[in-house]
Amino acid sequence: MFCGKCGKKINKGESFCTRCGSHVKTEDIAITAQPFTEKRSIPQSTQAEKSASIYKDVRRRPVRKILIGAITFGVCALTLILIFILTSGPVRIPGAVQICAGPGESLYSYDKAPGGYNVALKSDGTVVTVGANPGDKYTSSWGEHEIPDLSDWKDIVFIASDYNYYDFTGRGQTDIRLVGVKSDGMVVCEGCDEHTANILSRWRNIDSVSLSFGVIIGIKSDGTIVLSYNPYEELWDGKYGNVSEWSNIIDVYVDMMDIYGLKENGTVVTVGANDTIAALENRREERQREWTDIVAISSGLWIKADGTVIGKPDWHNIKSVYRFHNFDAGIKRDGTVVIYQKDGTGSLDVSEWKDIISLSTKLNGIVGLTADGTILEAYPGGVKPTEPPYSGAVQTAPPS
Repeated sequence: MFCGKCGKKINKGESFCTRCGSHVKTEDIAITAQPFTEKRSIPQSTQAEKSASIYKDVRRRPVRKILIGAITFGVCALTLILIFILTSGPVRIPGAVQICAGPGESLYSYDKAPGGYNVALKSDGTVVTVGANPGDKYTSSWGEHEIPDLSDWKDIVFIASDYNYYDFTGRGQTDIRLVGVKSDGMVVCEGCDEHTANILSRWRNIDSVSLSFGVIIGIKSDGTIVLSYNPYEELWDGKYGNVSEWSNIIDVYVDMMDIYGLKENGTVVTVGANDTIAALENRREERQREWTDIVAISSGLWIKADGTVIGKPDWHNIKSVYRFHNFDAGIKRDGTVVIYQKDGTGSLDVSEWKDIISLSTKLNGIVGLTADGTILEAYPGGVKPTEPPYSGAVQTAPPS
């Protein structure tokens, strides 16, 4: 027994607390333990139902949350995978029928052009950029520039681009120029200086154009040709020939001081330094015998009607060829591509490419356009460079 006031233990027989002096009441309480005789039973069915209900309630909520979480995670993961595939895989441009190097100022020095993007001609006559957006900025040795907006190009039927690394005009052009032929026979240009653009604006009835060594040549529907300027008037309009009098021309090519014209009958006419030498050495007839059954010459690689290419004995069934700075490429009639490497920069693996309809260059590599509009790329040694080196493409394809 303990004091109710201070809690001190009270010995038996004591009436007062020896600590605080409080009076302590003592009572004898008898507690008798009675055996429990009442028997209560719970129906087995009710007990089982309650147990099952409790089990289901406890188990249902976590499982439902786990399922919802798993489904949400799966949807998010699938979305991220799809985004990665769509953004990291090949670009596809529905309706694209031709691809060229994109126009722009040179980077770093005269022999290095942007080369970091391309332009594609679509079947609806519009031209779009590939690998860059209009308005994107880049810096060259000439200052800051931006990717051009080609949204106003309409009704285009053919495009051509070339690196103008021979500046005969003295106007400081060291860039890639893009020229487009419209369905009405007029010509538009991006990257041309004001003088050249003014000349091109006066051209009419143009079927196609060729860009070689800084010269833009227009082939008219009547088979005659026009030049953006004539760098060698004494050679090209002189004793051994006059390009202004050429007729029945369907394709042209300029090689430094020489100009070549492909006629409808598959023969080739030429004037220039080499032609002058050939005439002096009486080799013209011998050369003309080899230049027969030609169907395209505008890249400097000449395709014959049987699909062979002059100077490429291992190439067969070729329908179009392209000459780039460090390699030559040909599209075969089955849509595959063959490559001739000019230097030791590393091989270009295009062995898996199929259904190719057009080629261009990008960052020292090769860009292919498939029939469904997919853009494929290959680089020397399989490694994409980070600095844009020389770029530009000259195409030879049988004139349509």
